[in-house]
Amino acid sequence: MPRQKKTATKPAPKKRKAAIKKPARKRKSPAKRPAKAKSPVKQTSPKKRRFKHGTVALRNIRKQQKETKLAFAAAPFERFVREVGQEYAEDLRYSADAIKMIQIYTENVLVDLFRDSIAIAVHCNRQRLFPKDIQLARKIRNERF
Repeated sequence: MPRQKKTATKPAPKKRKAAIKKPARKRKSPAKRPAKAKSPVKQTSPKKRRFKHGTVALRNIRKQQKETKLAFAAAPFERFVREVGQEYAEDLRYSADAIKMIQIYTENVLVDLFRDSIAIAVHCNRQRLFPKDIQLARKIRNERF
């Protein structure tokens, strides 16, 4: 006996139960309603522009990479340098250029460390930076501490 092709059929519609009708509410005519106080017409400004996820972050990164100013504020960094210097010797004096050079060097070292740490995180198929990435980067560089 040859096989017969099955065709799709629609299921039979279900019977609905008879709905109980509610009595219709009487509506007030517009003439009987109390008049509403008209408020002044509001000027609607155009909607704020929404960017795709990450677009603004990338724009901020590009902007900060173009800047040449230092990342740390000068006064707190100077206080920090003087505090660390007090641990080694009393009555140390620093010139303004020396503190600026220390700050530039410190920021360059940190940027390189973060760059290496991010490369390690990407190697692990992660987008987030963990302390273990920074520790591994320092270990590879043979840094103290």
